[in-house]
Amino acid sequence: MATATPREAPKARSTG
Repeated sequence: MATATPREAPKARSTG
């Protein structure tokens, strides 16, 4: 659930 936690995975946030 890395996408759900943009704070932990800033990269995932960029992907959307």
